[in-house]
Amino acid sequence: MDRFEQLHEELGQMEQVEGISALEVSDLPDPFGALLKKMIRQGSMTVEEMAAVLGLDAEQSYHFGNDLAAKGYLQVEECDSGDAVYRVYLARIRKRSLPLDF
Repeated sequence: MDRFEQLHEELGQMEQVEGISALEVSDLPDPFGALLKKMIRQGSMTVEEMAAVLGLDAEQSYHFGNDLAAKGYLQVEECDSGDAVYRVYLARIRKRSLPLDF
């Protein structure tokens, strides 16, 4: 089994989410956790940058990034050149109702 197939199989076992919190990123297994942590620090990541981190070629990285987006972990944007750029889809923090008479 090659690297892409292995990562794709592991991704298939991950749950569907609607964004992920920074705390939850640290609970992800590598290389997913490492990839998302780096992406959070950088702000975004191109297909080529993701390929270098994951050890994939650009085409595999493109498909893998789109699969991560379909699972709810990433957002895909198009840059001026038309290439895909990925950002971590951070979950919204729910507001809590605190009693006023603490």
